Amino acid sequence: MDFEPGQRARIPHRPDLPGFVLIDDARPVGEGWRLYIEVTPGDLKKIDLTAGEAAACEVLIEDGAGDSKALLAGLWTAWMRAASSGARSAVLASSPLKPYAHQMNAVYGAMLPQPRLRFLLADEPGTGKFSQCPGAGQALADETEVRQHK
Repeated sequence: MDFEPGQRARIPHRPDLPGFVLIDDARPVGEGWRLYIEVTPGDLKKIDLTAGEAAACEVLIEDGAGDSKALLAGLWTAWMRAASSGARSAVLASSPLKPYAHQMNAVYGAMLPQPRLRFLLADEPGTGKFSQCPGAGQALADETEVRQHK
């Protein structure tokens, strides 16, 4: 296994390192390697590897053989995670309403993290909940074939 500056490598015998790290400098030392890796920007660590440890490392290479669907799914997931983490502040900044703590906890702590949303949020008086009930009930009946019992 050869290492070059600029490569990203996973060093399996070092579980304290976060996945793939950036190699800042790499030098052969005897039968092994001395790597200077960047764990976080500006934080360099020196790591000495034996020949066996170096052979067990996984180095990312640009070969064009990656699965584009998996890449797009990963990018979309990361984007959605970032977008949803800022949803609370975005919604609150654009609304004149100031929710109570229990409302914030219910919506952002319990409802939105669910993979499938199936909640009826009904809290404020005068917002038309009662007038919407017949339509919601009919939609539920149509969708699930609910029958009335007399």
